[in-house]
Amino acid sequence: MAIVEKDYSIDLEQVGKSNLLTNHGILSLLESVACYHSNMAGYGINDIDKTHSTWVLLHWKVQVFKRLPYGANIKIRTWARYCSKICTLRDFEIYDTTRLPTL
Repeated sequence: MAIVEKDYSIDLEQVGKSNLLTNHGILSLLESVACYHSNMAGYGINDIDKTHSTWVLLHWKVQVFKRLPYGANIKIRTWARYCSKICTLRDFEIYDTTRLPTL
């Protein structure tokens, strides 16, 4: 299982009125790191003509422990938990970089 990590800073379009990360912001960040991982694996948007395949996000199950504020620096980790020809399950973790656990 290869874990892919990417650093982000929570931006204006990812927060709501309270200046905290919204559900939409969380999903946007997760989609971004999934695209990054797909590109690294050779199945990104620019590879569709070569691979004749693409991916679609169909379902989310998200558990939020703490909403981080605008400008917070975070690290997102993702990995494929299960893979078949037509389906892949992907896991994610988002960490406030000031409280990042070691692997």
